[in-house]
Amino acid sequence: MSQCHSTAVIALQAAIIGYDTDRTPTSLHELKRAVAGARAAGVNVSAVLAATVTVLCTEEELRRIADAA
Repeated sequence: MSQCHSTAVIALQAAIIGYDTDRTPTSLHELKRAVAGARAAGVNVSAVLAATVTVLCTEEELRRIADAA
């Protein structure tokens, strides 16, 4: 994994956590910017999102999300 790729993954994870913590227009903008940067670096954004959400959510929350889908 290149340094650029690693940095983009870390920035994306931080933005996901930031948006989960503080759902404001500013944090959404930061998340969108991190997604764009990650895509430009060749990061699989959906895989990072899935892994990060899995870590953030409890089993009960994951079941609720799966049931709602």
